Amino acid sequence: MILKIGKSLKRYMKKKKLNCIIVGLGNIGMMYDYHLRGEYILSHTTSILKSRNFNLICAIDTDRNKRMLFEKKFKLKTLDNIDKIDEKEIDLLILSSPYEAHFSLMKRIIKKLKVKVILCEKPFTNNLKNAKKIKSSIGTKKVKIFINYSRISDAASHSIRNEILNKKNIFGKVFYSKSLLNNCSHFINLFNFFFGLPKEHRIISKKKNIFSLRYKNAIIDFYKKNQFRSNNFFLYNDKFRLEYRIKNNHILLKKGNKKKIIPSCGKNINFYVIKNLERYFDNKKYKLCDIDKAIDTHKILSKLKVLH
Repeated sequence: MILKIGKSLKRYMKKKKLNCIIVGLGNIGMMYDYHLRGEYILSHTTSILKSRNFNLICAIDTDRNKRMLFEKKFKLKTLDNIDKIDEKEIDLLILSSPYEAHFSLMKRIIKKLKVKVILCEKPFTNNLKNAKKIKSSIGTKKVKIFINYSRISDAASHSIRNEILNKKNIFGKVFYSKSLLNNCSHFINLFNFFFGLPKEHRIISKKKNIFSLRYKNAIIDFYKKNQFRSNNFFLYNDKFRLEYRIKNNHILLKKGNKKKIIPSCGKNINFYVIKNLERYFDNKKYKLCDIDKAIDTHKILSKLKVLH
């Protein structure tokens, strides 16, 4: 038995790390936690460097200052253009450039590089038409595309789904910041995961960016707020109330006089996205948003494009 354990451990230690390239060194790519110390894991760069399974081989950005910051802190090489990538095969490519560039970059990556998995920041592209074009361009290429709607990777989201499954007459309020394509798309994707695709939408106020989505068993109202009061949601009916606040590391569920705390990844959610990518490569169950679910989200966003 001791011999078997020793061999198993030896094989584990010899396991080859998967190579990774990051394209885009903006906030989510690198800057969110660049100047922070401690346990914060907010960016793709830090998440990959904390991973035991991935090896970050280089980063790409057109901004020379960002490349210099990356090289100074992480002592890894950078490039200014994806056409300069010379690796024959890439296990994971993370695309975290501004979303306006996603479409053109994705086309070039799929056409010119041999990539096993692409993790693309949300929104997938700037419109539904281009999202569908990217899916069509995959063709026979063996590349898997995930979109970083990160809340799907939080175990708390799956706990919420189990709690509200089969419940009726649910009402909800979502408070989001920035734009539809930015933070709001996270919540639309998440509520599709909870309830399925909405049956209809209603614009309540164009001026105030308020709209409603009606699902089979729920009606959810969305409100645009400033960043300090947003990115939270509440779900309730006559039996329960659920409070989700992104700044907390938990979700509060109330049923009558009883309270239940559901642990959440909180701000370190991006690290768990990478952990789920590790599970994908290990052929284990994973919690990630694939290209079809991202296109479903885009279909709803296209109906709401009259809003800002």
